[in-house]
Amino acid sequence: MEPLMLTGNEAVARAVVDSGTRVAASYPGSPTVQILEAVATYDGLHAEWSTSEKVACEVAIGASMAGAAAFAAMKHVGINIAADPLMTFTWTKLNGPLVIAVGDDPGQISSQNEQDSRMWAEYAMIPMLHPATPQECYDMSRLAFDVSERFHTPVFVRLTDRTCHMMGEVVPRESVERPPRGFEPDPVRYYQVPPYSREARAMVEQRIPEVAKWVEDGHGWRSEVRDGRVGVVTFGPQYYMIRELLPELSIFKLDFLWPLPLAALANFASQVERVIVVEELFPFVENKMKLAGIACEGKEHFLSYGEIDAQTVLRVFAGLGFGEEPIAAFTKPTDAPPRGAMFCPGCPHRPVMVLLRELGIFCHGDIGCYLMGSYPPFDVLKTSVSMAASLGIAQGMEKALAGTEHEIENMVSVIGDSTLCHSGLPSVINYAYNGHRSKMLILDNRSTSMTGLQDNPVTGITVRGEQKHGVDLAEVVKALGVTNVVKVNQYNLAECRKVFREKFLEEEGPLAVIVTGTCALKYRKKFNYYYVDPDVCIGCRTCVQVGCPPISMRQYAHQPEGELHSYIDRNRCVGCSVCYQVCPVNAIKRSKLDEIPDVPVPVGLSEGEES
Repeated sequence: MEPLMLTGNEAVARAVVDSGTRVAASYPGSPTVQILEAVATYDGLHAEWSTSEKVACEVAIGASMAGAAAFAAMKHVGINIAADPLMTFTWTKLNGPLVIAVGDDPGQISSQNEQDSRMWAEYAMIPMLHPATPQECYDMSRLAFDVSERFHTPVFVRLTDRTCHMMGEVVPRESVERPPRGFEPDPVRYYQVPPYSREARAMVEQRIPEVAKWVEDGHGWRSEVRDGRVGVVTFGPQYYMIRELLPELSIFKLDFLWPLPLAALANFASQVERVIVVEELFPFVENKMKLAGIACEGKEHFLSYGEIDAQTVLRVFAGLGFGEEPIAAFTKPTDAPPRGAMFCPGCPHRPVMVLLRELGIFCHGDIGCYLMGSYPPFDVLKTSVSMAASLGIAQGMEKALAGTEHEIENMVSVIGDSTLCHSGLPSVINYAYNGHRSKMLILDNRSTSMTGLQDNPVTGITVRGEQKHGVDLAEVVKALGVTNVVKVNQYNLAECRKVFREKFLEEEGPLAVIVTGTCALKYRKKFNYYYVDPDVCIGCRTCVQVGCPPISMRQYAHQPEGELHSYIDRNRCVGCSVCYQVCPVNAIKRSKLDEIPDVPVPVGLSEGEES
């Protein structure tokens, strides 16, 4: 077949489709978020954004029970959410193949932690493959369905950021048909109560050695013996990195990370003097080899966290007599000043953080774009642990400190619309049921924005763009027992300030405030921009404290040297008006359509230069 240029995520998606999958489900999470988006571009299978990884896993489990090929994708922390059904379903002799792609994040590029999903593979007794290139993403995902069908077991395909997002040539193969076999009621197999689950436990113990023997027989590993002084055991992108940097080294490449081909690894180790295991994160392979009596080294040379880069590899192996120390850093330091994470221009969360800061309200944060509220100039959100944890954490902290000298008044949990649907609703039930008094602030921006602007149950738009039922968050929260609910437009600072003051400072909980404002990335610029009249501006920096990227303090030629006044880059302004609303002297003005205002431009800039 003709080769295609695909990212790793797109290659997995193509393999899912070519493997005859009937049902694919996911909750958006970097780095694997694009897999389902790519799957949804194909016809002939059901693809859905589920409300959480647990639900996605259950949807896939249902399809597998029906004898169909099923697929689920999630980021590494998503397994924590999906673990409850997954840890039991893995004790089932599968009817239809089930493959789960999980994206790990060495270096924490976009995650709250750096957990290692290989632990889940061993813990759940689920075979795990780890591709390195887009072609391997395709081939190993196809292989995962075959292994799942052959051994009646779920199979993980582990990915990392680098593999998910790299692009390369992929040669697909002919697709296969996997028509659903249909569901055959079998309580011993599908009804996991102790009399039956004890039998299932024994079945799993037999299944993993069968997979291990199959892997050991030459499936899923490659031994390349060259220089006998040192042999490297590795997998994923590090294999190709070492292959390119130090081609003289002997290498054992693992495709299966669980179960491991320990006999083959022992044979490789017998052909070299020293074995170095190169693996990111935990010493998973290293420890398994040592337990099997295979002498090896690993974490003496490499850290147990973060990514392993080419410079580190060169430095370590130069110390072992291979190659040379890198003479300089691979990347040159930049002269550009560091810039922290920030809200997008026009983000509806910004005015909320401005008001929470202004009113001095103590807030628990959650997982979403509003995490930026924990950074300067806002410094509003004090805690963030995991998806939807803000609600439960506030409830516990409130009870722990009540009546003590440490009591915090007017504690508010901040949570987004998608996160609330993901796993926040049980906490809302608990909130009302157990009579907690803290308060909720729900940010309804009509999007799962942090992962790329996916729709969610609140918009009611599916991954294929079909309009279905949209959830009314106010009615849902009321139905769960929180009857004091008010909605307010986030962009209306005066109204929002009035509601926040009344609800968060004057009233008693339980209560919920829902602030509305569509994600700024979801609409094209439709308002006129705002600009600054430097002759009216007093340089008070109130607008800068809004934290909007287009606003900066500048020197104007006609004003005294060193006297800075604000300036708005009109090419980046989306016209949200928040800066206009906070300016105390009306120096910020709204342009007319297609108007270039007749005001001075700062020194060093010409009109529109910053875009």
